Order: sequence, then C-alpha cells, then structure tokens
Amino acid sequence: LRAKGGVFKIWLQLKILLTLIIHCL
Repeated sequence: LRAKGGVFKIWLQLKILLTLIIHCL
C-alpha cells in the first residue's frame, strides 16, 4: 500500500504537469 501510494502521488503530479503543458500550448 505504501509503494502504491507513492506511485499514485507521482502519477498525480505527472497528470497536473501534462494538463499545464496542454493549457500552455
């Protein structure tokens, strides 16, 4: 569960970063 939570956190950050890039374009 601990490792899964870390992966989810990273995925969430990547999703936010991706949406920001799309909005900038």
